[in-house]
Amino acid sequence: MKKVLLLLMVIASAGYSQTAKTYIDKGDAKDKLKDYKGAITEYTMAIKIEPNNALAYCSRGRVNANLKDYNGAINDLNKAVAIKPSYKEGYRSWGIVCKMNQDFNGAIIFFTKAIEIEPMDDYSYYQRGEVNSKLKNYKEAITDYSMAIVIKPKENYYNSRAKAKRHIEDYKGAIADYTEVIKINPIEALNYGLLAGAKENVGDLNGAIADYTKAIKIEPRHPIYYEDRGIAKIKNGQKDEGCLDLSIALRKCSEMNSPDLWSGDIEKAIREYCESATNNFPSQSIESMIRDFARNEYPNDSKMQEFITKQQMSAYRYMQTVTDNEVNQIAEREYPNDYSMQQFTYNNQLAAKNYMKNVTDSEIKQIAFREYANDYTMQKFAYDKQLSAKNYMKSVTNSSARAKSQREYPNDYTMQKFTYDKLTY
Repeated sequence: MKKVLLLLMVIASAGYSQTAKTYIDKGDAKDKLKDYKGAITEYTMAIKIEPNNALAYCSRGRVNANLKDYNGAINDLNKAVAIKPSYKEGYRSWGIVCKMNQDFNGAIIFFTKAIEIEPMDDYSYYQRGEVNSKLKNYKEAITDYSMAIVIKPKENYYNSRAKAKRHIEDYKGAIADYTEVIKINPIEALNYGLLAGAKENVGDLNGAIADYTKAIKIEPRHPIYYEDRGIAKIKNGQKDEGCLDLSIALRKCSEMNSPDLWSGDIEKAIREYCESATNNFPSQSIESMIRDFARNEYPNDSKMQEFITKQQMSAYRYMQTVTDNEVNQIAEREYPNDYSMQQFTYNNQLAAKNYMKNVTDSEIKQIAFREYANDYTMQKFAYDKQLSAKNYMKSVTNSSARAKSQREYPNDYTMQKFTYDKLTY
């Protein structure tokens, strides 16, 4: 009988513990959705079931901090480490709470304690580095970032170390770190912009211009890279090309939701560097850029270079006369350095835009717009394809296959047609 009772107690205890874990998991899910009050409710339920669950206290403390209840957060974290004195997560979370509450000295104490418990904790080194940077202890921050990188090289660790190095004017060190960042993430425009800025610091203007150009290729809509490249070109003796970049940057500002955020600085740069410049720069500057484009396209064929130059100049003049700014922006975004393709894209997009104004099936029009909000040629393509599929589905005879297709893809006639054909053939 005693053995049976003992077995029942063990089973009950296991279920009890699992229930606490279930509540913690629910709290974590709500925390990710930023439902902080809901997360606190779940963690509190876990604590009621298991009053000595350090993870539940730690998690609730972290969420209390997100609600700016720092006293509540500290109380919870204090309980977590009292229950489990060697609890790295508890001390690390306490450090983050102190950092959020601007208690930087306290944050360093708790991140250091977490590191003492787990010397290979890269994130605690990184966070202590961030706090040292806040305190302008840049050399100490660099040491912390370096330890984090040795343990686990991450993009944000290199970025933060590069920033700290720039503060102490170690620009070559910053360049090395930004280069590592790009190896990790070569498709982020900001990374090239930061590398370019560091290269400017050491006087490598050609390198900076090349990196700003890479940033523009990745993110052609943002004015900041045109502005920075323009200033770098002017410093490099390429005034006309630099002023052209500044003009483009100013135009890009007007296309953004918050144009005033950058336009003031750009206008100031234009006044400082381009006193005689207007939005229509000397044709010689444009022609020089176009000839460079032609040479890059056909480096060993002078006749083709001349042909491309004439073609591009003609397209450039054409693009100065267009009147639909929205379609012009689409064309520039697609081909920022190719005026012939801008002209081709502009004409196709404009024709498609006018076509879409006259279509009659509003349901299909909405589907097309939803799929390709910023591309009229693709809207036209999608509209024609969807309309054809819609008419096709009206004529089909297998009612069960039609019903199943419509259930699976209620808002996509092309997929309805595909599914119907697959079911019936």
